[in-house]
Amino acid sequence: MIWVIYEGKDGWRWRLWSRNRKIVGDSGEGYSSKGAVKKAIRRIEWAFAHCSAPEIREIPIRQENAPPVKTAKP
Repeated sequence: MIWVIYEGKDGWRWRLWSRNRKIVGDSGEGYSSKGAVKKAIRRIEWAFAHCSAPEIREIPIRQENAPPVKTAKP
């Protein structure tokens, strides 16, 4: 896995890339500084290192609450 830190329109962000070049996670929000992003990444890494077994839940999404689908413009 590779952490990528970059500056977006709303601040500093992170992405987590897999070895097969797929994005498997992102910050979802902009951070005020590069240091704040690094701190968030360290917290995530710590949580995974100290987690005995992740709990996986399926949560159904009702159609009225589903996020909008983006379509490509011709």
